[in-house]
Amino acid sequence: MTIQRPATSGVPIPLSSILAVALLVLLHQSTPAHSASYYDQYSSAQQQQSTAYAIESSRRERNLDHWDADTLAAYLGLTTSPEDDAEYVPLPPQEDVYAGHDAAILFYAQWCPNCHSLAPNYDAIGTILEAGSVKSNLIMALFDCEKDATHMALCKAAGVKNYPTVMYIGSGSYHDTDPITARVVGRDKSAGPMGATPLELRRAVKFQGDWRYGDQVLDWIKAMRGLSRWHRLNTEGWLSVLRRGMFGMFRKPVARGKAGSLPVGVPPKLADVRAGGGSGSGAVEANALKKQVKTLEKEMESYDKLIETSNEAVLHASYTIDSLLLPTKPKDGELGADCMAEGSSYPPFVDVFAALKKSNGWDATAEPSVAATDGDAEGAALGANAATAASASAESKLSDEYILRSCVVDLTLDYCTRVSTRVTTEYLDELSNTPDAEYPALSELDGLLSARTEEVEHYCVDFDKCYVDEFKEESCRPEKCPFKNEVACRYTANCLDPRIKKEYMDALSGKIDTKAEGGKTAASTSAGTGAWGVV
Repeated sequence: MTIQRPATSGVPIPLSSILAVALLVLLHQSTPAHSASYYDQYSSAQQQQSTAYAIESSRRERNLDHWDADTLAAYLGLTTSPEDDAEYVPLPPQEDVYAGHDAAILFYAQWCPNCHSLAPNYDAIGTILEAGSVKSNLIMALFDCEKDATHMALCKAAGVKNYPTVMYIGSGSYHDTDPITARVVGRDKSAGPMGATPLELRRAVKFQGDWRYGDQVLDWIKAMRGLSRWHRLNTEGWLSVLRRGMFGMFRKPVARGKAGSLPVGVPPKLADVRAGGGSGSGAVEANALKKQVKTLEKEMESYDKLIETSNEAVLHASYTIDSLLLPTKPKDGELGADCMAEGSSYPPFVDVFAALKKSNGWDATAEPSVAATDGDAEGAALGANAATAASASAESKLSDEYILRSCVVDLTLDYCTRVSTRVTTEYLDELSNTPDAEYPALSELDGLLSARTEEVEHYCVDFDKCYVDEFKEESCRPEKCPFKNEVACRYTANCLDPRIKKEYMDALSGKIDTKAEGGKTAASTSAGTGAWGVV
């Protein structure tokens, strides 16, 4: 990868040669196909290939492998944590086995210009070393650290702190720092600019040189491969090595798999171990089972909540039907006792709109109020302990008027939504039989639907605006039930049923978050929030 410069001589250069060179330079600059640098050509090719190979599994292009998360985790000896799927933890030592060949990984990000600058040299190194072949016993891979959350978690577990980062995985343990320097300046600083490799990754080491020089990266990979080979030779045992060397001269050497390619993706040896078929305790399989159990537990919790919500909805529907058939009559002195609907059929019911008007219930809020006392000291003490008192008695925070207002708004919205749906459906059915020439314009549909809704229930047309303005206008606060449909008035009267009132009280109390900050109590629920999540 070195460049030799030709020696210059004192022979004068003819003018014709100079003109020819100048003409070639001009042609070179005017030709777009030749103006692109090798880096630009490589980037364009990589972009086209990445589009063509938009898949999730590992793949090999020429001498470089593009790894997925499972492949990198297998080579590093990592597995997902049973407590958190987004976290990777090391396998037990007995299950973190050597794949049978080495691997060099380039960790990169798509937005990283330095990564794209290193890519051509990295590709050239893979070609020089014949990466991916059995002869080289080396795989050179690329891994996109920011492809998704799983890739980011893996790179974090691998200790990747800079882009680009080159890591080597061999057969034995690597040491990128010494104990004394690490204790004095810290492991990261003593290891080099890329930081120390996590201790859990005992067979991995980071490249700490200058990635801008391809020779450095090539020499480092060769050195790491040599250390890995030495470790394999050392672990086989010297007696067996000498025995094979002594008697090898008397027999014909046997070819040991120099042809062929190394596996793409998770090697079979690592796949067997991660599936629980290795010599270890099957931690990967155990973690997978734990995750399945946790997933099933979460599903059971969601089903329990769904059943609980369904039961509450059934009870609410039962209360509504009971109250609609047999309306509640308040006792003397209670809210709505003097607001019985006039001219209604049997059985009589309370006009809740009249009750809200008489009691100023439209102005009721969820803010807790502290009763005034004769002594200022006693009032201050009550204010300081407002949060404790409020959490002990949620009912004291919500007045009957506020609960009634929330319920009436909730049921009114429900009724008006049903009216609007019915009107729209009927009108669309009519339009299905209308000739194209008479079909109204899209800009006219809203006005036509509003006019039809006003014919059915005038209050429903203004209700949306009233709701947004928090019912501040007097027209939004009718003195009696504004609905033409008496059943709708009876429907809103359900809000006085003690059981429905209790439901709204519990729901509204649960939405108010009381916090003690400087002796004050804050309410996070604004006025007008309905108990069933509608208002």
